[in-house]
Amino acid sequence: MFLRANFLAGNERGTTVMIKSRVPFRWLHGSMAVLTVAAMGSAAAWAAPEIAGGTRVYSGHPIARSTVMLQSETPAGTSLCSASILASDIILTAAHCVTDASDVKIIFGISAKEAVHVASAQKVLVPELYTQKGVFDIALIRFSGGLPKSYRAAELLPSPRLLKANTPIIVAGFGITNMKTHEGAGILRMVGEKIHPKNKPGVEVVFNHAVNTSVCPGDSGGPAFLRVGTSYQLFGVASRIAVSDGPCGSLSIYTDIHDVRVMGYIKDAIKLLRKD
Repeated sequence: MFLRANFLAGNERGTTVMIKSRVPFRWLHGSMAVLTVAAMGSAAAWAAPEIAGGTRVYSGHPIARSTVMLQSETPAGTSLCSASILASDIILTAAHCVTDASDVKIIFGISAKEAVHVASAQKVLVPELYTQKGVFDIALIRFSGGLPKSYRAAELLPSPRLLKANTPIIVAGFGITNMKTHEGAGILRMVGEKIHPKNKPGVEVVFNHAVNTSVCPGDSGGPAFLRVGTSYQLFGVASRIAVSDGPCGSLSIYTDIHDVRVMGYIKDAIKLLRKD
């Protein structure tokens, strides 16, 4: 059975330029039990907790150097998401973070209060399959001005063969700290999870949540890393969660950028974004 997703979607407004990509793809979805899933970004970011059970990421940490916060305006109000740096002018996030957003800001800093630089999105590219069918939940954003000192592009995992069932991974993102008071938004945290034992290679990868930990709304677009020695190697983009037990559900679903269709799209999208 297919996972049923509840995404927030719409048309781009404001000064940010939205481009629809026409790169063709075939969609493959892993076969699992039916789950109710919810998007982890857009306006819901302010109404759900951060990476539950996680720890703060401080300046100088490899994850802090390649992870940024997105803040934008939507019909429902101010929205918060996370993103990864791919190049000095390109970041990678979730499509549902930007499809109904305007005035997208890229915030460099381990918290909103400790921002060292803020850049404005110039161009945003979302796969046409997402705008039509709600699948392929990634977006690329171009900005200008380069990276602040100490920031750098994320190191990409060289081979998907390292991603096996029950492999420990690390996820990161921004969000609030209290479901009842909705306080504490805008702080970068990380937590360890594991790849689901029945995960199948494809466009998406599924993680099990450890006890009292969870990826939650507000972490959309954030990275998933495999730690190799002292390096943190990017392979996933936060898409949605399975609503069940735990702080924010028992499973999280990420787009796997190693899939040949996803990586092909990313490469083509970067070329298109850089065209004047």
